[in-house]
Amino acid sequence: AIMAEVSKKQVYPGKSPYEMLPVETCVAKVLEEVNAALPAERVPIAKARGRRLCRDAFAAAPIPAFPASIMDGFAVHSADGSGRFPVDQVAGATAGALAGSQLEPGFVRYVTTGAAVPLGADAVVKVEDTKEVWEDDKLFIDISVKSKPGANIRQVGSDTAAGSLALRAGTLVGAGEIGLMAALGIGEVEVSMQAVVAVLSTGDELLDD
Repeated sequence: AIMAEVSKKQVYPGKSPYEMLPVETCVAKVLEEVNAALPAERVPIAKARGRRLCRDAFAAAPIPAFPASIMDGFAVHSADGSGRFPVDQVAGATAGALAGSQLEPGFVRYVTTGAAVPLGADAVVKVEDTKEVWEDDKLFIDISVKSKPGANIRQVGSDTAAGSLALRAGTLVGAGEIGLMAALGIGEVEVSMQAVVAVLSTGDELLDD
């Protein structure tokens, strides 16, 4: 039991014979009595906030999960080089949308920053290096530069590889950690169970109703 030292001062009726303890001292004494770690339980990440991880958390999926454009521009076949090329899909590809159909050699397709690069394309040319040209109601793009394979593309797993360590055991889970785990495909984690605390009030001023 946690007890304060008996006060040497004169005790008058109704006064506790024990000195008051600071909250920090009480917490420290309680922690001294806790000799074992709390048991672990597996919970959905949405319910892990405010808990500590019992095990390391590893990425279940890579980031990005697909080749992604790092700027607004046009997906191309680098082997096509510079020149004038028809646009195969006027709508293009935007962030959050599927990659769509394969881009055939000799064509280009507009992509926004973060969008999935179409299958077949191996580079992205930024809009500043292009110019729109309309011929007989058809859209063409003049490309003034030559690209190298992989130019302006974030490759699969370039930020975080699948299976890599995301969070270490002992990490206190907050909103940021939940967002990270969601992005990495982690749905559940092992965390320490929450402690059960009992508060007992004593004193002769308490009456039963």
